[in-house]
Parts: sequence; structure tokens; C-alpha cells
Amino acid sequence: MNKVNFPFWDDEVEKAITEVYRVKSQIQSVGVRLKTNDISDEEFSVLLNNVYETLKYWTGHTYIGQHKKKDIQKAYQTFFEALYDFLFVCRELGNPVLKSFADEALYRGLLYRYLGYGFVEKNADKRVEPQYNNIYVSWSKQPKNHYIESKLYGTMTLLTCKIDEPYYGIDLEAFGVVRGQEAEVVFPTIKETITEVKYIRE
Repeated sequence: MNKVNFPFWDDEVEKAITEVYRVKSQIQSVGVRLKTNDISDEEFSVLLNNVYETLKYWTGHTYIGQHKKKDIQKAYQTFFEALYDFLFVCRELGNPVLKSFADEALYRGLLYRYLGYGFVEKNADKRVEPQYNNIYVSWSKQPKNHYIESKLYGTMTLLTCKIDEPYYGIDLEAFGVVRGQEAEVVFPTIKETITEVKYIRE
């Protein structure tokens, strides 16, 4: 299993997409091999590092108020789906270390997400309505984020979400991926989990 090498520059999107898909395949392969204990400590360590690098690229190349391009969004969707399944494999194997790790990474509780415009636009006062679907997006465990508020223009939308049975989010802090005070969890915008939609004028 080889280590991934994500590009430094934003314009090398195709290379990044290739790496995301590669790590997704590694996750699926290791998930199968874990069930038969056919994985070395070194290989597992490389996988965790690759997952860390993939999540770091996600957090470092996401821009507030801007939509991700469809191809990178699709790649990360498959990655998060594979990671979600992998965490349940870790949880159910009977290994206390893997179970503890999975329990830490699978999140239930309250989350918050801002929607808005990343640029000054003519229609920036128009409300940005949530889109309900199964696409993984960034949420925060922090109810207030002044940094994000400072980056958005016009009317902001603040969603409050409560993850409960049968859902789980993926807590990036469990993987050591932390940016500032964001306390990021990835989870889709599922209508029945939304408890409040608040509109905030700049």
C-alpha cells in the first residue's frame, strides 16, 4: 500500500481526485482484510495516514460560500461512504482499540452549518435555502463561528441539526484533522434531522 501525495495547488484538481479515489479503494480493501485479520500494523498505519491526508485536503481546499466542483464532490462522496462503512467494520470486529476509535469517530449530537455567499453579489440579501440530499458536507459542533460569519456576505442561513438514531456523522477530530475552532463533522443535510433554520442579516 502506497502513501498518497496530494497536490499543493488548487488547479491540480484531477490529481487530487485520483488520490481521493485511490484512498477510497484502500479503505474498502482494508475493511475486507480486517475481517480475516489479514492486515499488518504497517499497512494499517499507512491507511490511517492516507485517510488523514485526504481529510486534510478536504478541510484545506474548501472555500466558504463556494460550491465544490461536481467531480471533486463525487470523489469525496464515495470516500466518505467508504469511510463510514469502514468505521462500522472496526466497531464490530471485537477489537477494543478499533471499537474505541470507531466510537470516537462516529458522531451523534447537535451540529451547525452556515450557508451564504462567499462574494459580494447583487442578490446577496436573498436567502440561501438548504438543499436536502445524501451529499456529505461540513458541519461544526460549535454553535457560533465568527470566522465563518466574517467570510460570508448578505443574508446567512444557520442550520441546526440533531443526529440521532439511525444516523451518525463522521467526526474529523477523531482523525486529528482540526482547523481552528471548527470542530468539524461531515454529514448530509437530511431534512428530518434539521431542528432549526435561522436567517441572519449581515
